[in-house]
Amino acid sequence: MKVGKTISEIRKTNKMTQEEFASLFHVTRQTVSNWENEKSYPDLQTLVDISNRFDVSLDRMLKGDTVMVKRIDREIKIGKQLKKGIIVFGSILIVMGMIWSILWNINKNTVEGKFQSGVEELGFIYNEQLGYYTKEMGDGTTFKLPNQKMPDLLDFSLDFHAKHLDYYTEIRDETLWLRWSGKDKDGQNPVTIHLLEGSLSKKEEEDLKNGTELSNIIDEAEKIYETVYK
Repeated sequence: MKVGKTISEIRKTNKMTQEEFASLFHVTRQTVSNWENEKSYPDLQTLVDISNRFDVSLDRMLKGDTVMVKRIDREIKIGKQLKKGIIVFGSILIVMGMIWSILWNINKNTVEGKFQSGVEELGFIYNEQLGYYTKEMGDGTTFKLPNQKMPDLLDFSLDFHAKHLDYYTEIRDETLWLRWSGKDKDGQNPVTIHLLEGSLSKKEEEDLKNGTELSNIIDEAEKIYETVYK
């Protein structure tokens, strides 16, 4: 007997309408009608639920219905393949996570170690209240470095987010702020120059970069940068 006819027989034996039968298995009346007319089939879990509720063996329900048996076999195979795929994918994620964790820890120790040893070697002093390192150069001029820490593991970064070095000095009665932010695509570490009050034209900035007043500071800054940053 086909599964559809078996379901119809079970429903009628228990004096139930298609609507009542459908409500037991959280489907629509039309779905039950399609089952009984063999336009569609219930999934394996629903068949098990029908079997358990009405005390009808799956063997009886499936006997002679080769289409349904093949479908169930296919669902079981797909389920096994899906389970295997999930296990393989999960295993790959775990391995990748372990590799990333190892790389992150190695890099964390490297970049933080270089930074800490660099600031100590160069004589920078940490200001706990302000949260950065300073090195006084005399005449009110100062180098400043942020207190660097590696981003969190799940930030997926292998270096500090912002690798800055700042310098403040007085030139021509103006307070200048110089910043180095890392190498560009040409491998250079350009400096940007700003006035704390007011602004510089491009020409004025280039004149300061190329002049003698800041040449020693720029050379010193490049050495500091290479010493503290990877």
